[in-house]
Formats: sequence, structure tokens, C-alpha cells
Amino acid sequence: MTMDNSSVLQAFLKEATNCKVSPSLERVAGKVVDALEIFREATKEFPGLPWEIGFSGGKDSSVVCHLAFEHIRQSLIDGSTLPKKVYILYSDTLLDFPVLRMHTLSTLRSMEQYANRFNSLVEIKVLKPAEGEDFLV
Repeated sequence: MTMDNSSVLQAFLKEATNCKVSPSLERVAGKVVDALEIFREATKEFPGLPWEIGFSGGKDSSVVCHLAFEHIRQSLIDGSTLPKKVYILYSDTLLDFPVLRMHTLSTLRSMEQYANRFNSLVEIKVLKPAEGEDFLV
């Protein structure tokens, strides 16, 4: 992204929050712009390769998935290079607390609905152990 896009993002944040954008929020906006630029550069450097993103349901993997979706959305708008396919992988160990597991699976369903906008470019995969087994050895 260009510096102009960073300014657009900062203006959006100011309008969305209806207040002065704090320096810390400006830093976050700058990091988002930087991360999207890394996605763009990686796509250009390795065209035609699929991406695999591990999803745990935590904040870090959630941000990476969000950035990947935003990169794809922007690339479709401006005609930039896209990855061949994006796989979002979740290992359902069946060992998580039930409420956390249900929340994560619900999040994956929401991501899958959003991913439908991208014409099969993004695929959500939930990996599970075979019936009667789990991932404990």
C-alpha cells in the first residue's frame, strides 16, 4: 500500500470512532498497512502458489486471517496478483473446553460464509482425529 492508503485508513478510523485518532491508533493503522504490503509482496514474489494459514481461534491467527481476507479483497478490486488458493486450517483436537471449541467452530463458519465472496479462492478445512481416536499419544 502507498502512504496515501495509510492516510485513507487513518481518515476512516477517525470517522468510524468519531474522535481524534490517537497516536497509538495511528501506529496500529501503520502496522496494518505494513502487513498488507508484506502480503502483496509475498504474492508477487511467489505467484501461483497456495497459502496455508493455521487457525487456532486465538487473537494472532484471527488477525492473520483477517489480513489475508483484506489482502484478497483489495487485490480483487485493483487487479493485483492473487494466491492460487488460500487454505485456512484448524486442528480440532476434541480436547479444548467445549465452550471455546464451539466458539472457534462458529468463527470458522462465519469465515466460511465471508469466504464465499471470493469464488472458491479461500477454503476452510477442519482437521479431526479418526472416529474413536484423539490427538493424544
